[in-house]
Amino acid sequence: MEAAEHHCEVMHNQLLTLIQQHLTTQIIIPKGSKVHKTNSESVSRYGRTPRFSDLEDWLSNLIVMFKAEQYGGKDCDRECVLHLLSFLTSEAKKWYHRHMVNINCRQPDWTFEQVILGLYDQFIHPSTMQDVRKAFFTTCYGEEKGVQGFYDSLVDHAQNMAIYPDNYLIIETFLKGLPTSLCEPMIKDGLSPEINTINNFMAEARKHETARKTLDYYNHMTTTRLSSPTPRVTNPQAGARRPIRCKVGVTLIKQTPGDKGNT
Repeated sequence: MEAAEHHCEVMHNQLLTLIQQHLTTQIIIPKGSKVHKTNSESVSRYGRTPRFSDLEDWLSNLIVMFKAEQYGGKDCDRECVLHLLSFLTSEAKKWYHRHMVNINCRQPDWTFEQVILGLYDQFIHPSTMQDVRKAFFTTCYGEEKGVQGFYDSLVDHAQNMAIYPDNYLIIETFLKGLPTSLCEPMIKDGLSPEINTINNFMAEARKHETARKTLDYYNHMTTTRLSSPTPRVTNPQAGARRPIRCKVGVTLIKQTPGDKGNT
């Protein structure tokens, strides 16, 4: 229970910090300035999902749009709560109606921060904390997603952990999840988790991955070319007596030994 409460507190603070950094004050747009406002269609609808990263990504896009629409500050908090309904779907939308619109709701007035924390408490389950940690350490490189996809999966799992792993742990897990053909060249080139950053390892891993794919391609082409049988060229008219045309148009027949007569 203590671990679950600590995890919940950390996640709550992370969401609150995100909101307060962008919606604490209202931005003032000078007259004549052209501000490209965020299209509401570009913000996805949040439904029922137990992944913290899904909630955090959705909230990030939403508050950026609210900030561009000048909904920051306490005076616009009510507008944020009302507009929030347009960006919910499925079970999350039902939860909103049940707790903020229904005549029997226990709390009639909600702040924007309270609504976001309520969504977390309702749909993000602390029981997934250990599952996320296990997924982080067991994620491995795959040919389909490549180095970039492998790293993105690591970051995705890290965002759902109660305590975000430090850079050394991310690099160490990254190296353990790579195949030997990619990890060994980087170590031989002098890269070290104690000195280099994850960006250094990412750049080198992508370089070796590209080189390996290029080498595999040409090796495959060479093997295919060597294994293909050489076609035999046959001439059905080989050895036949062919007429020889003279310049004046007279046809001469080429004789072979044993032929009699002259032409």
